[in-house]
Amino acid sequence: MFVVLAIVCSSWSSINKGTSERDDLIPLGATYKPSVRSANKMVCRCVLLMCLVVSMDSVFLVENPAKSSILNHPRMQWLFKQLRALDIKVWRAKFWMAAFKAPTPKPTMCISNSETIRALQTGTLGLKNLAKDETKKTVVKYQDGSGKWRYQGSKALKETQIYTPKFASTLVGLTAEMKTEIRPSIPPAKPDVHLIAVVAELVWSSWDEGELEDALLYMMGSSRCRIPAEWAQHVPTAEHLRSL
Repeated sequence: MFVVLAIVCSSWSSINKGTSERDDLIPLGATYKPSVRSANKMVCRCVLLMCLVVSMDSVFLVENPAKSSILNHPRMQWLFKQLRALDIKVWRAKFWMAAFKAPTPKPTMCISNSETIRALQTGTLGLKNLAKDETKKTVVKYQDGSGKWRYQGSKALKETQIYTPKFASTLVGLTAEMKTEIRPSIPPAKPDVHLIAVVAELVWSSWDEGELEDALLYMMGSSRCRIPAEWAQHVPTAEHLRSL
């Protein structure tokens, strides 16, 4: 399985720092702002998906702008630490989307637990591709009321989120090599340890900014949710979830 996570980048881009107030010391930024809080939640939940992907001996790929601060998110750092302890490497590739026939250069980075993504690295960008940016400006420079110069993303900036057919086909083309790639995986559980015993020792948490209680309440409220009797005492009740 190959899972591509194209996390919404607006709150993590360098041009958004004035709004998100993110920096190296405060990677979660201005959490009192709904847009920032929503972005933090998305990354938090994606980290859980990445954990699931790795546990299934599969491959994840996260794509964001090259100058995105998304890797500074505390949950991302936690994941890297866990994977490092298991000797599972996370690879990073930086490239220009213009090399995949995008209308603007768009410096981009991807991270993955598969070394195959290094094939995405395209090296330097030629003048021919750089010239494309002159016809589609993604950033507008303007003066505010006090006369201070500021920068703002243009309407064309959002359009750069769309993957080109060439980039999509390149990702698909990597899957063949991923299937034969030898990657470190999570050690199998000891045969004498039952999964219920492992879960029983865990502490349930909403992962704060992940606001997982809403997702769990939604799933538990489904008419298709059937919790086996032997698991019932180890799964939090709806009342407990609301108190998290």
